[in-house]
Amino acid sequence: MDGIAGGNTITPTTADVKKRIEDAVKQRQEAVAVTTEIQEELLEEMGVEAKFGISCLGKVNAVYKDDRELMLRFYTLVTKEELACDEAELGSHAVQLKMQQFERIQDQVCSNPCRPCIIKQ
Repeated sequence: MDGIAGGNTITPTTADVKKRIEDAVKQRQEAVAVTTEIQEELLEEMGVEAKFGISCLGKVNAVYKDDRELMLRFYTLVTKEELACDEAELGSHAVQLKMQQFERIQDQVCSNPCRPCIIKQ
């Protein structure tokens, strides 16, 4: 697997991850299961026991809720993961349509003067 070397670890590239998810979906595996497997592998490479690391990822929202920058970065990662899964399951055209719908909703929410926009900050 091509990737970025970091110490004794190899971080997979986005293309590697997308291909792995697409291949799994073609084999009728769930995309989310594959992303969890990739997360576990990365955690193990970092010296973190996989199940413990996954459980910690599930607590990020509660533990770091007041750290705006960390939460934005974390949810950027989560969004990229979800988009990769959607693209593998739905295809790139359907994902483009989904993103256009999201952007229309986002524009409506952010243009409403009665409701402060937290999405585009």
